[in-house]
Amino acid sequence: MTIPRAIRPLKHSGALRSARSAFSTTSTARTTSVTLKALGLDSYNLGVYNGEWSGNGDVVETVNPATGEVLGAVQQASGKDLDHTLQCATKAAKMWREVPAPKRGEI
Repeated sequence: MTIPRAIRPLKHSGALRSARSAFSTTSTARTTSVTLKALGLDSYNLGVYNGEWSGNGDVVETVNPATGEVLGAVQQASGKDLDHTLQCATKAAKMWREVPAPKRGEI
């Protein structure tokens, strides 16, 4: 069976492939940076929030599979972080349930 020319993969020279790869990496880094800034994020972020950002656990990186470039990293919670965050959430829930429903609706 012959594959029609329109859907056959094109063969590119090594120079063109290198140029595309460099452009893609630069373009991806620029796009990633703009996207993270628009979301109020940096390339490295703390991943636990309980009134303030923290994190003392492992760091998880997001990697572009096409280039191997690290797009961003987040510091996860440790066991102590989790316990503290759950204590804060429990305390907040107790205070919140005392607020009358119409008042909660205004917020």
